[in-house]
Amino acid sequence: MPSADTEPSSSAHSVLDTGLGLSSFAKTVAKIDGVLRYLLLILFGAVGALSMAPVSSFFALLVSLTGFVWVLDGAAEEGSITWRRGALLGWCFGFGYCLAGFYWIGYAFLVDADFYAWMIPFVVVLLPAGLAIFFAVATAVAGWFWRKGVTRLAALTVALALAEWLRGHILTGFPWNIFGYAWAGSLEISQTASLVGVYGLTVLAIWIGLAPAAFSIPTLQAPKAWRWPVLAIVLVAMMWGFGAWRLSANPVASVPGATLRIVQPSVPQAEKWAPGNGQRILEQHL
Repeated sequence: MPSADTEPSSSAHSVLDTGLGLSSFAKTVAKIDGVLRYLLLILFGAVGALSMAPVSSFFALLVSLTGFVWVLDGAAEEGSITWRRGALLGWCFGFGYCLAGFYWIGYAFLVDADFYAWMIPFVVVLLPAGLAIFFAVATAVAGWFWRKGVTRLAALTVALALAEWLRGHILTGFPWNIFGYAWAGSLEISQTASLVGVYGLTVLAIWIGLAPAAFSIPTLQAPKAWRWPVLAIVLVAMMWGFGAWRLSANPVASVPGATLRIVQPSVPQAEKWAPGNGQRILEQHL
């Protein structure tokens, strides 16, 4: 008999019926295996990138992280999530997230396409592949706790948040598109950064993004299953309320007598770096 803190072996197929339509969808996602499972993780990761600018849809992060959990549920039913297995699953998710979020870096190599265009596939693919290692390590660590009810969601929150912090610091850091930026679509909620910083916002983004996955924990009765999502809603409301108050308490003010002129000549990159154009571009600015 499993303990009250441990999920039974059929956890992936015994999701809680919440009446929200999540149960049957969670079952379907968890049953997918083989190559399709890894492709689905890449897809869920790519969906998560839609939470970043210019789309800035936090709903996309909800879908992404919750789907990530459901896929891991399916893997967990087949046996414990070993380091190697967890790392591969996490890498696929991270690769999809970074690939969809950083594809535009390849545009820089079109400035002088005759010389640099051949590098685009390597840059666009290898950079996300390398950054996905942080997600791989996080998932491998969280996999150790995957058979312990709601603890698995907390473990994934902590592991992913720490991985994002490491990504922003190791080798001078590459903190682009960390999960905390998912709040940028709301000026009010973004004010919480003044209290906890962007990495605090990252913890909150992951915690809240995993909220729908609480309904796939069969060891919880319906009232208890709502605790995580309800707490998530309360946290969002508190963050928005604080931000609204902070913005109203510090209204935008104009400075008398100050004049600001912004110059944007819109010089194409190819012309900007062409030899002999320096003087012409300078005169255009003037």
